[in-house]
Amino acid sequence: MIIRSIFLVYVALTAAAAFGLSNANATVFFQVNPIGSLSTPSALSGSGRTAFDNFTLSSDATVTSVRWFGSGSLTTDAFQVGIYESITQDAGTAHPVVAPLFQMVSTVDNTPNAENFGTIDYSLDLGAGAFLQADTIYWLSVRNVTAGRFFWAWRGYTGGGYVSRDNSGTDNFGQLTLFFTLEGNVAGDLGGECGWPGQ
Repeated sequence: MIIRSIFLVYVALTAAAAFGLSNANATVFFQVNPIGSLSTPSALSGSGRTAFDNFTLSSDATVTSVRWFGSGSLTTDAFQVGIYESITQDAGTAHPVVAPLFQMVSTVDNTPNAENFGTIDYSLDLGAGAFLQADTIYWLSVRNVTAGRFFWAWRGYTGGGYVSRDNSGTDNFGQLTLFFTLEGNVAGDLGGECGWPGQ
């Protein structure tokens, strides 16, 4: 347990140093690591579709900022970031509920990714953010809500899975792990895990 805690703290500090923090008091407490190239398949999350990836935390936490990787946006684009609870806590049948626990629409800080042409690092300060409980399935959604931006994409990596919800409210499962980092204040040990299907 001690070794695991030290490793998670190391990962958190490394991520914080690599990306910088929009909130000086924030700690990286959850991250879907960008394994391999970021120039990988993406989940469409523009005006016609919303992508969700699920996660479970090992400790209670308050999310105050989110970082993710994507492509196809302009610096003036507005994004809708939402955190949703799960319809069921059975990982095998989990879907995001319709109404978000937390939602914010804003332009985001974005910079080109130096290692992967066409990929952009995005971040959004959520202010007071959202309090999340440990051992509960939540879903993060990131959507470009700028008019006409139909093809903005949330970068993923082969393996795992996500949910894509169309405008009719129908959920479809896809085969990608989406890259994102949650920052904020956490109680207890750092850490967490993606639940099914978001490995």
